[in-house]
Amino acid sequence: MKKNLFVYLLSGLFLCVGLISCDDKEDNGGDNVILSPRSFYLLSRGNENQNNAGLGYYDAKAEEYIPDYFEQQNGEKLGELAEDMLIYGGKMYITLPGSNSLIVTDLNAKIEKVIKPAGDEPLKPKTLAAYKNNVFVTYYAGEAVAVLDTVTLSITQTIPVGRYPEQMAVSGNKLFVTNSGGLDWENDLGYDKTVSVINLSSLVKEEDIEVVENPTKITVNSQGDLFVISMGDYKTIPNSLQKITEKDGKYVVTNVGNASLMQIVGNTLYALYSQMVWDEAKADLDIIVEYIKYNAITGNKESGSFLKNPDIPNPYSLDIDPQTGYYYINDFVWQVTNDLYIFDASGNKTGILETEAHDVAGVWFLP
Repeated sequence: MKKNLFVYLLSGLFLCVGLISCDDKEDNGGDNVILSPRSFYLLSRGNENQNNAGLGYYDAKAEEYIPDYFEQQNGEKLGELAEDMLIYGGKMYITLPGSNSLIVTDLNAKIEKVIKPAGDEPLKPKTLAAYKNNVFVTYYAGEAVAVLDTVTLSITQTIPVGRYPEQMAVSGNKLFVTNSGGLDWENDLGYDKTVSVINLSSLVKEEDIEVVENPTKITVNSQGDLFVISMGDYKTIPNSLQKITEKDGKYVVTNVGNASLMQIVGNTLYALYSQMVWDEAKADLDIIVEYIKYNAITGNKESGSFLKNPDIPNPYSLDIDPQTGYYYINDFVWQVTNDLYIFDASGNKTGILETEAHDVAGVWFLP
């Protein structure tokens, strides 16, 4: 199924019926309308209990978007509540915690294998990372990281970590795993506040690093230092950005600033900061949304926003193409299909893609 694209330009709003083309050159100064210079996959979580997770595909050369690409390739739906995707070693890996499965496909999204964790209880495969011949999968409900052999496509072992593990990052010969404790928020345990350190030679957890409550996101800079986002308790403890450095065999955690989502490109950390703040005077909630740049080596905040007039009502994802510098941000609306806002490397909006997808997890580019 091909879909119409709605593209906003600085000179006005153009509705292109069918595919974007050069037909209106006289209206846009003679320049070709380009929504995205590179093709990408778009993964969407879908709504709970509706089996409507999806994988769409935007073909930059043809300038067309196919929202049900996975279904077209395989003759079946993707599944329930997709969460993460990894393109590695000529294959694609997609986690579906709602379906308690990990799907392995070729680069055209054709299924090669569906892997379900052993046991009767759903362990909910959630996020992915890779190192050499292994893909690592967090088992959100299993308090563990599974090791998947990329040759045999079989789980070889699981490594215990903290409560409700979230994202992972590889630095040197170590795998770092954030443990949010997310579903324990209303019981006596409360949120977790650790990052587990796994030795990638022995595949054994060595230690836990203490950070601010509810750590979820993690990434690594060119020096091997880590940045972690903790979401706090959504009440008195705000979300925060922390830097972890290793010094004399010990890990040192320093507070850097605020962030809800992040991605490092080169030596810059791009952060989307979204926070609800109670305004006593108005007796109402204010929503803070900022697009912040940090120096990814020093952790220092840089001046200015990396987007110009973004005007995104509820930004909920952040992806940056390291080749072109384009930004891709999902505008989330609950139980309504989402729009994907696309900006060029200068921060100018190039277009809005109607995804026909619920809860966009992000976009992924082929190598």
